[in-house]
Amino acid sequence: MRRSKLFVKLVILWGLLFYLCSCNHIQKLDNDFEKSLIVQLGKEQPSREYIALENDKLKIKINIYGAELSSLYHKKTKTELLWQGTPPYWSRQATIMFPVAIKLKDFRYTYKNKQYLIPSHGIAPYRNFKVLPQKNKNTVSLELSSDALTLNSYPFDFRFIVTYTLEDLELLHTFKVVNRDNKTMFYTIGGHPAFNTPLTNKLTRRDYQFWFAKPITSDRLLVTKNLRQNQSLPFLQDENTLNFADTRIPYAGMLVKNIPVEEIGIGLAGKVPFIKVNRGNFPNVNLWSKPDTPLAAIEPMDSYHDYIDSPPDIDKKTHMNRLKAGKTAEYFYTIIVDDLDSNPYQ
Repeated sequence: MRRSKLFVKLVILWGLLFYLCSCNHIQKLDNDFEKSLIVQLGKEQPSREYIALENDKLKIKINIYGAELSSLYHKKTKTELLWQGTPPYWSRQATIMFPVAIKLKDFRYTYKNKQYLIPSHGIAPYRNFKVLPQKNKNTVSLELSSDALTLNSYPFDFRFIVTYTLEDLELLHTFKVVNRDNKTMFYTIGGHPAFNTPLTNKLTRRDYQFWFAKPITSDRLLVTKNLRQNQSLPFLQDENTLNFADTRIPYAGMLVKNIPVEEIGIGLAGKVPFIKVNRGNFPNVNLWSKPDTPLAAIEPMDSYHDYIDSPPDIDKKTHMNRLKAGKTAEYFYTIIVDDLDSNPYQ
């Protein structure tokens, strides 16, 4: 009898180990496949060139590669607020997602009976942008236009212009999507700024919380492996904070569709948030702060993740935006930094 029980336990243990190894192997295959897609998007090396904007309160830096915010430095407290892409957690900092917000199922889709492959977050994060002439010292615009390489992954002629405007303690992000094609263009778009939590080694991430401008009651859409499931989960119940130690925080994102609040922040529990994001005209927000990781992201999105059972045809994916030939669409959100007299992060 004892041998029989021991045998059953060994079988269960072997099955569990096999499952975990299989998951890791599948994840590695996905990562390797996605890396190959990124290489196909451009032979150019990621730019080491940065653009800086500065006033008496903040200094920011923007990487030409992906037009990505790479530093948000608060002068009074001498604090870097933006996540610095430290491995092994997340190598990016504030990814601009276009023309795919998060991911398409299996990194692929079809258009007019032809299959296309595209990595997570689309094309924008993996190309060097062109810096446009500055109109003033507080604003810079960067442009990405379709070319032969992008057409291999995304068969639409477009211009995508990202503008940063620094004013006092606010950083305005503006995005302009221009359809230069003679056909309807399908896309999604979003921001992915991540912030240091903790900001000092005297604290841990458990000392921090998400903050909402008013108490809200909302479900969240269930996301697994960066794909939306056909299910919603109870989330916030008349609450205006969510501590990072809360067991409701999953390893995946917390996607709230049509979130009933304009400003979401991050700060020490019981304190004024040190950073806030006003979602602007983005209706949805994905909150991402995996347990045991020293960062948190507030991601304004105009749409959401692809569905787990989404059809392959891009024109049948109901979450994709449609932009008619010759038309333009504009989006914006704002990062707002708090400015206390003493260092609030110690």
